[in-house]
Amino acid sequence: MRICILLFSFFLTLPAHILVAQSTLDADKPLARYGVYGNFNLNSHNADFRTFPGVPNCCPKFQDGSGNGLSFGLLYDLPFTPQWFLSLRAGYENYSAKLTTSEPQELAGGISGVFEHRVTADLASVGIEPSIGFKPIRNLNLNAGIRTGFVIQKNYSQVEIIVQPSDKGVFSNGKSTRNDTSGVIPNANSMSINFLAGISYDLPINGNSTLFLVPEIQYSYGLAPIISGYDWQANSLHLGISLKYSPKPSVEIPVIIPEPPKKEEPIIVEKKLPLPVIEKKKPSLTAEISANEINADGVELPVNHIKIEEFASTALHPLLQYVFFDENSAEIPKKYSRIEPQNTDNFSLRSFINVSSMDLYYEVLNVVGYRMKTAPRSTITVTGCNSNEGNELNNTDLSRSRAESVKNYIVDTWGIDKKRIKIAQRNLPVKPSNSSIKEGIEENRRVEISSGDDEIIKPIIIDDTLRRTSIRAIRFRPTVNAEAGLAEWSLTAHQSQGLSTKFDGKSEIQPTIDWSIESEMTKTGVRSDVEYALTVKDNEGQTVTKRAVIPVEQVTIQKKRDEKLADKVIDRYSLILFDFDKADFDKRNQSILSFIKKRISSDAQVSITGFTDQTGDEEHNMKLAQMRAATTAQVLGLKANVVDTKGEQKFSNNTPEGRFYNRTVEILVETAVK
Repeated sequence: MRICILLFSFFLTLPAHILVAQSTLDADKPLARYGVYGNFNLNSHNADFRTFPGVPNCCPKFQDGSGNGLSFGLLYDLPFTPQWFLSLRAGYENYSAKLTTSEPQELAGGISGVFEHRVTADLASVGIEPSIGFKPIRNLNLNAGIRTGFVIQKNYSQVEIIVQPSDKGVFSNGKSTRNDTSGVIPNANSMSINFLAGISYDLPINGNSTLFLVPEIQYSYGLAPIISGYDWQANSLHLGISLKYSPKPSVEIPVIIPEPPKKEEPIIVEKKLPLPVIEKKKPSLTAEISANEINADGVELPVNHIKIEEFASTALHPLLQYVFFDENSAEIPKKYSRIEPQNTDNFSLRSFINVSSMDLYYEVLNVVGYRMKTAPRSTITVTGCNSNEGNELNNTDLSRSRAESVKNYIVDTWGIDKKRIKIAQRNLPVKPSNSSIKEGIEENRRVEISSGDDEIIKPIIIDDTLRRTSIRAIRFRPTVNAEAGLAEWSLTAHQSQGLSTKFDGKSEIQPTIDWSIESEMTKTGVRSDVEYALTVKDNEGQTVTKRAVIPVEQVTIQKKRDEKLADKVIDRYSLILFDFDKADFDKRNQSILSFIKKRISSDAQVSITGFTDQTGDEEHNMKLAQMRAATTAQVLGLKANVVDTKGEQKFSNNTPEGRFYNRTVEILVETAVK
């Protein structure tokens, strides 16, 4: 606390220090420098603790850890003398690390085992770094100072794993892992304080020595613990480079005092009156811009502000167990996400918060590998199929090659014993799509992953935050009067966090311009106001800009809890995908519906929406979507008036996976928080 007070006092007096330094600068003419820096951080943590506050763990003790990260930002060097200077930096720093410790244990049956406890800490801060620098020789810099930062990232994930024996050892839960938790580090300090010391060397990269490339090494020693009351500090070795610009001092021009003119006899000149100048009147150019909201019924209303409200939400994403291949190819397409074996320990389903079911689908190979690794007794069957037409007719060798490609990735990347993966091949799948159309042929070129273990193929359930905005779209109404004719115009709208749009054109401007903002604002959760501006230019080159602001209010979950405002939980469930042109349930859908039914309270508001792909005519698709939604409502024991049926698509109809994910039912459950 004493260090924080000293730092705060230093920052209050920093403007005075700069003024004093500037007066010295004016006298001796040393040069100030501006620039940017970037570092690669080798992080090392010193620790002496067993568990996080309130988080169960059987760890004997965490003592050290390591990791890496990046730091970058802006810098300013202000010299006092040719040897001494003040350096001020502001930027971002990542000082994450993984802490591990092993513990020998005796398992049942007298088998010797080794438990490994792992904690991955994701830590980052933004802060400022005042320091004093000294030049012992030309271009060589030594500096020391303090960094104080505001911690913006303080998450952790924890797991206990049986590493020996890798093939037999399981905990009482039947798995080789336990105490698998993650979240925000409890009682983590919101501020970080570090002592800094470093060395750097200036390398001029242009002829007049105004631009410098500066390699640098810096050590950061943690002064404040990561968790209050814990012995846990983060240290880092920064290896980086900075780019600095130093403007040349202006050259003083001597003042020449002219000699007084010699006295001469006056010359009388007849003065002529100047002709009157008639100024040309500029053509008028005016512009105005207003904004209204468009509600769900398409009615235009005045917009006073935009309200974004957060709700706690559980999302259930179905896992499509198919991998689709290009024609006559056994190579896994690049659209499927793949990772390096050394990065598998960092894979976590928690990283897929606020993503769509389609984004999760492209991780199917990694999801299966991750689940097989955490369930060491599970097995899967990989069945290769072909379209059984053209070059693929009766080509079961191609089907097997496709299955082998999937197996090899899981074995090589995730370290799964190849005996746990069975290979099968056939021509068309057991439940083929319509082979008489192009879309059906594409869908039959696939590998199917099946397992008797529900842990491998179950849907992905993620707790996240849902955001809703009070308006769907904004309608701008521009008014322009250009006597010389309108040459060009542009309408921009943006928020400081990055949400933005632009409309422009030539000669003419339409009377209304609509901007759909619902999906953008609910995705980013931005809080700043929406600023919009209309700029017009006429054929005479005149320009006029009109600006306005729409206030934005964000009602967070925490705010509703603090102020005891009305709140509700919104859960979103998608059923495992229906077969082509079907509305009945298979075993997977029945188990999901049983799970959902238990989570629907008597006072919940439920809406059910059926979807289809674009295959077939519109009327048939509408009826099929209605059947899917109605059947779902019947199984859940809900009234028919909660069914909202749509013969429309959630994802692109141009890919096999898009069509499969469109054959679904979406269930939205809203429950008031009491």
